[in-house]
Amino acid sequence: PVYGTVSASASQSGHADAANSHVPCDAHPGMPGANTGAQDAALGAAAPARQPWHDAALVPQRLAMASAIIRVLRARGLEAALGNKFADAVRMLELMLYRTAPSRDAYLDRNTLDSRIVAAVRQRRAAAAARRARLGTVAEPVAVAAANLA
Repeated sequence: PVYGTVSASASQSGHADAANSHVPCDAHPGMPGANTGAQDAALGAAAPARQPWHDAALVPQRLAMASAIIRVLRARGLEAALGNKFADAVRMLELMLYRTAPSRDAYLDRNTLDSRIVAAVRQRRAAAAARRARLGTVAEPVAVAAANLA
């Protein structure tokens, strides 16, 4: 997938949040370049089975959720800490929340968004620590910056 600035057509089609941060199209299920099983390990665990409420009609709500995640991370001062990994972190968090939510309402619940983001970061950190211990490697810069969130 190609990442870049938000084009006029992307803004008109709703593929950008209110602050013009780009959410890559591979965040959408069924789209070219969508997340594959090979990328599941990067999320920290095997992806749960596809939920019955997962469908392409949810794309506008997923974009809105990505915008809400951006606002939460910015409010915690993590945009600067994550630097050029910020968009990847937003995409990863949105995908984790989408895949693990038991229902559409649970996924879209803004009242629990902050605590679900913290839980997702903790889950990701635990999986990354286990992977590093298994491989004998050092912490990733994104994992270090995410530690400030939890």
